[in-house]
Amino acid sequence: MISRKLTYFLKVCELGGLSNAAEALFVSQQALSKAIDNLEEELGVPLFVRSPRGLKLTRYGEVLREEAWDLKKREERMAARLSSLKDDVHNSVSMSFFSGMMSQYPEGFFEDFMAERPETRFFFYSYYDDANGRRFANTDVDLFFSTCPMQLNDMELAYEIKAPLDLLVSKDHPLASRGCATLEDLRGDRFIVTNAGLDSRNHVQKLLGEHGIQVDFVLSDAEDPLIRYLVHARKAVSFFAGPDDMLPEGTARVHLNDHPILWTSYYYVRRMGLPPVARQLLDAVITFRSGSMSVECTGAKPAKTLRAFPREGTDDRRND
Repeated sequence: MISRKLTYFLKVCELGGLSNAAEALFVSQQALSKAIDNLEEELGVPLFVRSPRGLKLTRYGEVLREEAWDLKKREERMAARLSSLKDDVHNSVSMSFFSGMMSQYPEGFFEDFMAERPETRFFFYSYYDDANGRRFANTDVDLFFSTCPMQLNDMELAYEIKAPLDLLVSKDHPLASRGCATLEDLRGDRFIVTNAGLDSRNHVQKLLGEHGIQVDFVLSDAEDPLIRYLVHARKAVSFFAGPDDMLPEGTARVHLNDHPILWTSYYYVRRMGLPPVARQLLDAVITFRSGSMSVECTGAKPAKTLRAFPREGTDDRRND
């Protein structure tokens, strides 16, 4: 930053004398004169010619005034840019999430949230594997949503949500009218699992394998039209963890009675704290997930977050 002696020097140049400059700087004329003397000694050149009529810049002083003035203006521009960047950070939200996780939310959920905050800039990044996920998490995002636990330097776990994973079948499937099933009921059906969430997927595949059920399709959420077709045409059975009002048309939800499966989601936040809008977005996401279905929601910081959310049929929330 520009030194105090240069600030004094520029004020003397601006006002043309020590007396007026000292008054403007709220220092004594003696202290100002000493500061100018020290600056001349430090630079090894005279900056002013002193006479009874006042001070006049030397050619060295002319050069210094020009350079110091440019330096002062650059400093002001730098401060303005940093202030603008600081304001921009507080008026922006950056979020990274595993591909397909946003399908858990109804159409218009994020659009409405963004429309209500027209002054906020939103940055969304989706990723397909842990390596890309860590790369996004380490680029100073505010929120990071994952389907598996991750060790992240700049993020900390805020919530862990476990949602029941039910079967998704065609409405014409024999199990659709029953609403519940066991794994034994599914022998002979072809199965679809998604590649979202390696831990959960491996658990599902292992469980099915133990009951002699083979997985025929491993698809991403980007192939949602294909998944819907296969289920609707009774060519396969899939899994579903969303609320009932998001069931694809022509399909039904069937609960597994004997081997309930939980699909876990992890919600991380930036360790250095969140801008207000990022906190509002996280609250909206967690509130929807916890209120739209029977889930188990645990806060990583019990003193600051809801420790548990009510399951269906209850209306009490507990703060730990």
